[in-house]
Amino acid sequence: MFGVPLKLTDSLNYSLFVTGTSVSGAFSNVDILDTTGLGSSYLYFKVRFVNASPNAGNLDVYVGDSVSFKSKAFKAISGFALGGAGTKQVTIFPSGSTTNPLVDTVITFQADNLYTIFSEGQLNGKGGSAFNLGVTLNPFY
Repeated sequence: MFGVPLKLTDSLNYSLFVTGTSVSGAFSNVDILDTTGLGSSYLYFKVRFVNASPNAGNLDVYVGDSVSFKSKAFKAISGFALGGAGTKQVTIFPSGSTTNPLVDTVITFQADNLYTIFSEGQLNGKGGSAFNLGVTLNPFY
């Protein structure tokens, strides 16, 4: 068990990531939930990527053929990127590589939503600590 001192301010949105059993694996972010481009045509979603895998190195992430996040280090949190709603292939590679993805999966992104996708677990991890991709919806209303 460990504690993470955080100074939280009313009316702000926060994300907290805990990646291990010590404070060095915990990090937080004040979230800017940018909804620009959403709501008018019902055709788009927004997504960001967080590298929450301590031993994965820098990662390149592709969401479909129009959204990418390049060379994201451990604890890096990207801004939100706009993409066309629908089912997208999501791949994660070691930075600079486009062969042998660490993750290759499909996610359906609904229009007018903000998503956070994140790496989790350890490279060569087993069971619940295996490297994988997580996804969460960021409510903004």
